[in-house]
Amino acid sequence: MGNWFSIRQDTQRAPLRSLAAEHLKRCPLCGALNAVRNEECFVCRWHGAFDHDAERIEHSLSELVDRCPELASAMARPRASAKAAKPSLWSRLGRWFRKRIDLSA
Repeated sequence: MGNWFSIRQDTQRAPLRSLAAEHLKRCPLCGALNAVRNEECFVCRWHGAFDHDAERIEHSLSELVDRCPELASAMARPRASAKAAKPSLWSRLGRWFRKRIDLSA
């Protein structure tokens, strides 16, 4: 599959790299990618300083996509619009209880 980032045009590569570096960090102990909000590595439980280098994160992400190509299609798939999504349970309940109930029976 090669480098997943190289599939994109060079003009899009910098924003993708910064987006990955903005939301991901790399564990220096095991090399796993973690979300920035994780306080410890979900693989090895490392809780020290993480690697935030964009090139290393890109390399780790490319390796991950090479091992699991389904991730590339999931990452490339556009998000569904809000109108296309199913209404949540809370919005359905809100609609039911917004209506007046006739208790004169």
